[in-house]
Amino acid sequence: MACLSSEQQTSFEGLVSASTQKFTPSEATETAQAEFEAIHQRTGETLVELHSDIKRLADRAFPGLDLKAREIFENKQFLAALADR
Repeated sequence: MACLSSEQQTSFEGLVSASTQKFTPSEATETAQAEFEAIHQRTGETLVELHSDIKRLADRAFPGLDLKAREIFENKQFLAALADR
């Protein structure tokens, strides 16, 4: 616990983030980042389903990133992933 910042020690999100960083292999994170960047809306996939997929991948791809910063990545990827209609 001594190596955690005071924010990590006092917030649930901080503890989850620190635990995820410690126990997630870097290869899994790199794979999730590649999947995150490559995601596109599939034929018949709703916007809600696409958002859910992007959120799930962002959680795996950026485990140590704070929620605000992760949302920026999610929003950019959501717009990039939309299928032309």
